[in-house]
Amino acid sequence: MKAILIDPVAQTVTEVEHDESRSLESIYELIKADCFDVVTINDQRDGIYVDDEGLFEENLYIFEYDAPERLMQPLQLAGRGLILGCDDEGGRTIEATITVEEVLSRVRFRGLCHLA
Repeated sequence: MKAILIDPVAQTVTEVEHDESRSLESIYELIKADCFDVVTINDQRDGIYVDDEGLFEENLYIFEYDAPERLMQPLQLAGRGLILGCDDEGGRTIEATITVEEVLSRVRFRGLCHLA
């Protein structure tokens, strides 16, 4: 199924394939993480999956995501982000409803950051 990958190291937003048959493993591989959290970004139930331990990385790459329907300020997220949708019936993962072009218009890459 279609998913959208935000890579703050390469500073790219690309459409990727998410393997629904091995959903969790596919998410872990795509975001390069061992555990994740999800932030809902719109009323269509799309969410960004991010490394739950991303803020503990030595090389911390940040991106901002502007989600005006949900928040007053842009989200600041660390590491790779994977956008997938969620169905209305049971919380199952579905294709993202947002497009790569929409994501590109909402993402700002902050590059390598160092926590003091």
